[in-house]
Parts: sequence; C-alpha cells; structure tokens
Amino acid sequence: MFKVLMILLLCNQNLSWDIKSTVATHIKNNYPWARIEIGEIETSNSLPDTPPKSIKVIKGPPGKTVLKLEFENGERATLYTQVRAFDLVVMSRRALRKGHIIEGEDLYLTPVEVDRIPKGALIGDFREAIGKRLVRSIVANTPISEYILENRTKIKRGHRVTIVVNSPNITASTVGELKEDGYVGDYVKVVNVSSRKIIQGVLIDENTVEVEY
Repeated sequence: MFKVLMILLLCNQNLSWDIKSTVATHIKNNYPWARIEIGEIETSNSLPDTPPKSIKVIKGPPGKTVLKLEFENGERATLYTQVRAFDLVVMSRRALRKGHIIEGEDLYLTPVEVDRIPKGALIGDFREAIGKRLVRSIVANTPISEYILENRTKIKRGHRVTIVVNSPNITASTVGELKEDGYVGDYVKVVNVSSRKIIQGVLIDENTVEVEY
C-alpha cells in the first residue's frame, strides 16, 4: 500500500507574508545571479501566519529547489519549487574580424540562463574585454569569452620603461615613462625622463618602448 503525500499549493493559503517574495529575497541575497524566476511553490505543511526566522537551502538552485523553513513558534516546513537563474553575459553587437581591438561600442549585455552560459564567457562587466584583441572572427550576438580574446595585460600610464632608439647608425637607450595606458604591440606616447621630450614608439614588452628614426 502506497502512502500518498498531499501537496498543498501555497497560493491557496492566505498569509500575512508573501511566500514567493520571501524565498526570492533569500536566494537573491545568497547567490550572485543578476535575475531569478521562481515557479509555483508547494509544501506538505500548512504555514504559520508569521514569516520564517530562518531558511535553509537543501537542494538547488537553479532547477528543482528544496528549502527548509523554521518559524519562531518552533514549526518547520519544507518548500518545493523550480528556480530559473540568469546572469548578464557580454555579447558582440556586430560581426568582428580576427585581430579587432574590442571597444565598448562593440558590446552589450543580455540575460542568459546560467546553465546555458558558455564556459569562460564574460559576465556582468565589459571592462575585462575592452582593449583586448580577438584571436578569431565572430558573428553578431556571440558571447565574448576568455578563449577568443588575446591575453594581454594593460600597462598603465606612469609606468617606467626603457626607451630603445634604433636607427641605421646608432642604437641607444634611456629611461622613460608612459604617458598613456597601452598594451604590448600598441603604439604609445612616452616621455624621456631626462629631456622631458614626448615621443611615440611601440611597446614591445611591458618594460620596453622601441622608437625608430
């Protein structure tokens, strides 16, 4: 003989507190996602008219989620629901060619369910992508991931470098200071610390700017 567990739909209970809002607030406060959607909430217990003093997640989220509630009067209840979770993924606004340096106008954010976000995709912030070079061409609406970006470190303005001057007749070096942020391979402005003259050269590594005459 099978014992049948009767599940009560919480929408049929008239309580002074909002069950779905209480569960949603708990999940938002304890998980990093940008947005969540909560389905129907079910329980095998009737609930007190006062909100719970504690909520413990037993399973999930996302997906099938089970929560244990404890109330001030000592009562306990188990809730069952489905939770969909979304994060803001960085996407390409247009088709971009291999070698393109990413700019802010190339990107936008869109919510994607967390279990559908590609591995390595950038989430929530453009800044990690801006200024980096694409290692392959992409079409519009492609998630921007660490795997399609050249791993370049930004060298900050004010960083001390060695200025190497190459010409057909002479090679010389002196100490310089970057006048702008840049990446290895970029043309950057640099000031000669001795003469205070500003010149432009190629940042060939994080500590060297090469100038040709």
